[in-house]
Amino acid sequence: MGDMEKDVQGNNVIQRFRNNHKRVYTVVLALLACITFPLWGSLLGTLLVCLCGILCAFLAVATVGMLGITYGIIFIFQGVALAIQSSPNAWVVLGLGLILLAVGILGLLATVLLGRKTLPWLAKQTSKLLRWLFARKEGDR
Repeated sequence: MGDMEKDVQGNNVIQRFRNNHKRVYTVVLALLACITFPLWGSLLGTLLVCLCGILCAFLAVATVGMLGITYGIIFIFQGVALAIQSSPNAWVVLGLGLILLAVGILGLLATVLLGRKTLPWLAKQTSKLLRWLFARKEGDR
């Protein structure tokens, strides 16, 4: 029985040492993160701003496409109305409407074609980066 008690006490000492070692490691890691925050914080902030910029660019192209289609249709109807009145500006307005309609359709097509490939890739890479930055290793749990 005496040997068993010594083994249990020895295991407790080893376990306490391991727990203290993990605490020291965590404190040192937290201090290192605080000290180097200006470096990695600015890099992470820049990356997030770039991702937001890419998303805003996609939304802008989609908005231009929708507005181009809307104004194109409006100008086409206005050109037809002016043609009925025999106005000399009818062909200019009709042509402008067709150009706006074409630009709008091309903008929406570009958004769909680029967004279908780019946005899922961008989301996957962002999640991989965040998982790599903040994931714990199996031995630390």
